[in-house]
Amino acid sequence: MSNIRIILFFIFCNSCDVGKEINFSDPSPELAFPLGYAVFEPASFLLNLKLPATFTTDANGFITFSYSTVLQEVNALQFTGEIDDLFPSLIPINKNDLFLPISLPNGIDPVSVQFGGGDLQWFFENSFTEPIDIILKLPFADSLNNLTVQTISLPAYSGTGLKPSATNALNPLLLSGKFLLIKDKKISLSYEAKGKSGKLYTLSNAAIRLSKPAWKVIKASFNQYELDFGNIEKSLDFLKPFYASDLNFDRPEVQLFFEHNFLIPIQFSIPSIIISLPDGKKESLIAFNNQMFNLGIATSSNLVRRDSIVSINAPNPIKTIFNKKATALNFRLTAGLNTKSLPNELGSINRNDQLKISAKVNIPLAGQLRNYPLSDTIPLNLGLLERVNRGTVRIISTNSIPMSIYGQCYFMDDKGNKLDSLMTGGPGIISNAKTSSSLNPTAEIFDFPVSESQMKALRASNRFIISAFLSTLQNEKEFIEIKKGQQLSMKLSLQATY
Repeated sequence: MSNIRIILFFIFCNSCDVGKEINFSDPSPELAFPLGYAVFEPASFLLNLKLPATFTTDANGFITFSYSTVLQEVNALQFTGEIDDLFPSLIPINKNDLFLPISLPNGIDPVSVQFGGGDLQWFFENSFTEPIDIILKLPFADSLNNLTVQTISLPAYSGTGLKPSATNALNPLLLSGKFLLIKDKKISLSYEAKGKSGKLYTLSNAAIRLSKPAWKVIKASFNQYELDFGNIEKSLDFLKPFYASDLNFDRPEVQLFFEHNFLIPIQFSIPSIIISLPDGKKESLIAFNNQMFNLGIATSSNLVRRDSIVSINAPNPIKTIFNKKATALNFRLTAGLNTKSLPNELGSINRNDQLKISAKVNIPLAGQLRNYPLSDTIPLNLGLLERVNRGTVRIISTNSIPMSIYGQCYFMDDKGNKLDSLMTGGPGIISNAKTSSSLNPTAEIFDFPVSESQMKALRASNRFIISAFLSTLQNEKEFIEIKKGQQLSMKLSLQATY
């Protein structure tokens, strides 16, 4: 981040030519020209960074950077699929007693399905020469466990023309609130077709159709049912602004949060977390050694349970990420349901159940910083100082930031050529505040003589470039903290002699 505009409030008169209002007939041999005033606040700079993060301050004004991300979000449909995938929507009835297997992943043994929508239609045709009454027993029950029975009467078939038939297509049986009963992964339906003579018949043309069935709750035995979500990658590009220098944070904390509203015990594993490096290589960041994380059961599907907060501090992954300048996190996730600990080994999974696995990083803005670059450009128009021969540029700095600033200033023309540097002896140093308290600022005055040749370069310049590097205290064992209200102010003026 070599060109970060870190000086946030630099006030300079762009519309006025310096020297325009000066009366050079004044008998005084010296004049003072204000060049500018700058204020740099680290807290304001951080708050203006476009980061997916929040910054909070405690009662003492010290700042903490917090970043949260959802590692994976799992919903119930990913475990079960839609109910219309369980069996065909059109089911021919070719027997008086029919058992239909349903398709669910191994490890899920369903007992019942409560519907939240959809309907059922039936169709029957009589090809016999006497009227028949059909009693259709469907594998559906209401909330009181009453089975669904349909009675259909068909007249006799005369032997010619269309065969008598009946359907409820115009007034289908609504499935919302109904329970599909399942036994041994099969659903059963039966009918009795009795003629007027008392004879029982088997119909040659009969069927039922499920239309847009939407399940609401599945009651089932989940026997170590596991779902593998494959490889997941999370970009760390948002950290690139912090990679510009040697950063070493103190006390960063990583936490994993699990939120869910499943009424079934959940367990999941993340075997390891790998980081991608700038050269394309990968390296292990955290090894969980196949540790299983077990989550408690939610008390209600309408309430989200926040569970199993895991803190990861040793070895600290944040320090590794910054030291290696990692570009992405890579990991694999498996999640499972297991009802063995429940009564009858049965549990209920609701359509709207969700499991969210999140990571939260808390970084107190405390640590070490070396050579963090910052720069700013200030427009100049000093052409009217043709009567000025030489002078002194004075910088008055007040620093309440516990960081030293190593800086250099250049005069540059409109073609980008450096005409001269202000500090001929090398970078200037603005001393750090002695403590992390904004009540103890360090004030300094710097005078830089400007020779006659330098004054010519200054008059020919149209930009003033400030280039600086920030570093923390020299003691490598000591960490500084960034506090709200800390700032570096700089007043620039030219004391001119003509």
